[in-house]
Amino acid sequence: MFCVTEPLKAVLPTRLCLLFIVNLAENKFDDVNKNIVVICPSSTPNLVVNLATQTARATEGITEQVAAIQGSTHEAVATIKGIGQIIDKMSEIATAVAAAVEEQGAATADIARNIQQAAAGTQNVSSNIGGVSGVANQTGETAAEVLESSSSLAAESEVLSNQVARFLDRIKAA
Repeated sequence: MFCVTEPLKAVLPTRLCLLFIVNLAENKFDDVNKNIVVICPSSTPNLVVNLATQTARATEGITEQVAAIQGSTHEAVATIKGIGQIIDKMSEIATAVAAAVEEQGAATADIARNIQQAAAGTQNVSSNIGGVSGVANQTGETAAEVLESSSSLAAESEVLSNQVARFLDRIKAA
């Protein structure tokens, strides 16, 4: 970085010369300021040239620094815009995630309701199976009784058939 104050201290012997040079730079010449030239030492023209050269260098340095700052500012603006776009995208993603979570919650509630209905249906089926099982047991018991009665009837029918056959044999023999 180029510092303007150090070369000025070395070049200008008095404050009046500095005032003169500033007035030159600002193009302010009037009767009062023209008298300042008289106060400056005789080496003032060389000093003015040296100061002008150093001022030009300083101006170039300042111009470069301003350009660098402007470039950095443009980069910062672009970076901030990029960050803004990323934040917008993240907001969109967060909104999509929130919607998906809400849909998932609704789907989970539907699944829970369906499971509850299925459990109630299973309980009804279990009750019905219990009833059918009872009826089946009762039917089995009744079938066993019918079988027993049928076996008894078959035995009695055999006895009766034997008695009828003997009776008929006696009638034929008599």
